[in-house]
Amino acid sequence: MEVVFLGCLGPGLHRPSGVTNYVRSVLVELPKLGVRSKLIGVGPRSPSDIPYEFVSLWQTREPTSYGFTLRLIASNPSFQLSSDSVLSAHRPDDAIPFLLLRRKTPIVLTLHGTHFRNVYLTRGKLAGKSYDFLERYSVKRASQLISVSKTSRQLFLERYPERENSIHYVPPGVNTDIFRPRNRLKLRTSLGFAEDDFLVLYAGRLEKEKRVDLLLKSFVLLRKKRSNAKLLVAGDGRERLKLESFASSNKDKDVFILGPLSQDRLSDAMNASDVLGLLSSHEGFPSVVLEALACGLPVVSTRVGDVPEVVREGVSGFILDSLVPGEIADAIWRVGSLHDQMAPKCMQLASEYSWRKVAERTAEIYKEALENGT
Repeated sequence: MEVVFLGCLGPGLHRPSGVTNYVRSVLVELPKLGVRSKLIGVGPRSPSDIPYEFVSLWQTREPTSYGFTLRLIASNPSFQLSSDSVLSAHRPDDAIPFLLLRRKTPIVLTLHGTHFRNVYLTRGKLAGKSYDFLERYSVKRASQLISVSKTSRQLFLERYPERENSIHYVPPGVNTDIFRPRNRLKLRTSLGFAEDDFLVLYAGRLEKEKRVDLLLKSFVLLRKKRSNAKLLVAGDGRERLKLESFASSNKDKDVFILGPLSQDRLSDAMNASDVLGLLSSHEGFPSVVLEALACGLPVVSTRVGDVPEVVREGVSGFILDSLVPGEIADAIWRVGSLHDQMAPKCMQLASEYSWRKVAERTAEIYKEALENGT
């Protein structure tokens, strides 16, 4: 069996996101199970020792997601697919070209959250309705579907009750070879922070639904009470300039916009920090939470997606039911102060999730799609 992944990503591009991390991790694990894997994506072929075949549709620059879909349509006739190929799409619009032009090839669509909400929020009603149409077309016609969170699966079942027997729950994993406990003091020194600094970390896309601006406002209040507090913001996105401007206008030299980080550097930041802050308006099962826990880093998060499955009050962090900046600041301080006490339980909770388990379960679903056809 060959699994062909579709995505606006590539082995040589550093665009940190949960979806990118998911696709790359499963691509690497499947060959270990005897499953051939291929990525139709974008960017240069780098590094050269990747264990899967890579076909780049756009080597000179990163296109938008919609630009990638258009290139999929234009390039579709040239794709070499075998009789035992299964397509793996991670956005509904990426599945469209194959549902239209390659109807005999089974497609498994992975649902990484309630993206339809995000489109309405960030791009307006017209874009939201367009996305809604594409989503409905893909979800209704995909051979099988995978949801990475229980809450997202339930929402999709409410929208598409006829797919009840074909939407499978498979949570994400975490790479504990990278995300593991390391020497905090040594890392703090190498990153330029003092041993007694209180480090708050955000890691992820800088988009409106992530509410990093709320985290900044909460940090300003925390900073007034705790002069040793520092905020590290790792990631990139459309809100970056706004966040940099906010930090600048407050003349706060203790806010560090780090930009996108490689997984190794993100692990360094997590091991150096006291607490991870996640104030998203919606999520599925964010891999950044598992990565933080695997490093022994407790989490303060809003009650979104499957986060409460692993972030437990007084054990591995705290779940917020309030968006009041002062209360958020208090929770961050309270949890971060218990870092050393919570770290062992954080690591234990994360150890239950592995990319090997994800690959094994998804391989079963791909095989089922192939056997049942379209």
